[in-house]
Amino acid sequence: MSGNKERIKEKKKTLYLVFNHFEKEHLGKDVFLVPYYLGKIYGFDVNIVYPKTKTNAYMPKEIRGVKLIPLKNIFAFLPSKLLKELVFLFYVIKHAKSIDILMRFHLSRETVLIGTVYKWLNPKGFLYVKGDGGRRFLKPSFGGFKHILKRFICKNFLHNVDLISTETKKNYEEFLNTDLLGIDISAKLRLMYNGFDADLMKEFAVNKKTFAQKENLIITVGRLGTEEKNTQMLLDAASGLDMKNYKIALIGPVDARFQTYIDNFYAKNPHLQDKVVFTGAVYDKAELWAWYNKSKVFILTSLYEGFANVFAEAVNFENYLISTEVSGVKEMTGVSGYGEIIPQNDTARLRLLLQQIINGETDLESLYDKINWNNIDVSWGKFIKEAALGMADPKKETQ
Repeated sequence: MSGNKERIKEKKKTLYLVFNHFEKEHLGKDVFLVPYYLGKIYGFDVNIVYPKTKTNAYMPKEIRGVKLIPLKNIFAFLPSKLLKELVFLFYVIKHAKSIDILMRFHLSRETVLIGTVYKWLNPKGFLYVKGDGGRRFLKPSFGGFKHILKRFICKNFLHNVDLISTETKKNYEEFLNTDLLGIDISAKLRLMYNGFDADLMKEFAVNKKTFAQKENLIITVGRLGTEEKNTQMLLDAASGLDMKNYKIALIGPVDARFQTYIDNFYAKNPHLQDKVVFTGAVYDKAELWAWYNKSKVFILTSLYEGFANVFAEAVNFENYLISTEVSGVKEMTGVSGYGEIIPQNDTARLRLLLQQIINGETDLESLYDKINWNNIDVSWGKFIKEAALGMADPKKETQ
């Protein structure tokens, strides 16, 4: 009898992330890393539920202790996102009692519906939403049965959701200052930055280079040529540079529509063929981190971003950070004080900063040496613990 009691006592809580699209690229992003680190810190049995597609059919059943559960989405042909996610609603209805913690990304109508049904079926369950954005959907609306029903469901959701975390101070403050149907969610709201995958770095046995070991290299990482990444700003700035012994590497897949812009860039700047290089997509983390590790400067020219994971990677590998003013940049430059924020589309400012760095007029090494990098931790584990998520008492991590 005592043996049974011990087994019951040791049974792990189950955390299920229900996510509407899961691909290999998500393994290095918050979609995978938040539930993974929650599982590590709190001792949860972690599962990710997602629709099976042609592009993710090769996924294993388990990665780093996280179980992957693909669903055949019989609603994939339906026109709206809400209807497509009915497969998740039915999954939650079927398994609600065995889900101790249900996690969702984004405060969408789908999250509100699925979360509300989950709490109806399992009132003792814990509902967590990583929810930057989505406030507008929860704001009051008036007139007609549709709006009355929406208000009823949203109010029920806000009363019953256990935790909402945001990625930036700006979004955190906006949540606090938004009228969410007259309901105060401040006690349920946490600020949790996007972090770096420190466990994987240990697994790869990566040794961070000192500044003296780094190359005269400037990098950017992302889906190059897409509208939001504004890659043309970087190329336009590079057009007027005297590169000397520096090189710029643009790392990531290139949007096919951007190839003409690249061709024109090289036609006008043949002398930069070996100085401004496109590497193509780099999906292997060890290979990607090797680029960060040997570079001195990281650039982001995006028009808009969520809290970009590349910021935490750049800071972790001690890159000087130059970025347009997008979500997360103030937090990451604030962590190290090692970088500069520039206005959107200010190509002249970017060119000036880069030329100063290339010329040695910006003494990166002196700035670097003034920072105690040993005290800078941008890992997920740290940020989750600082957010005090309250799902359980964090277990002591084994040394």
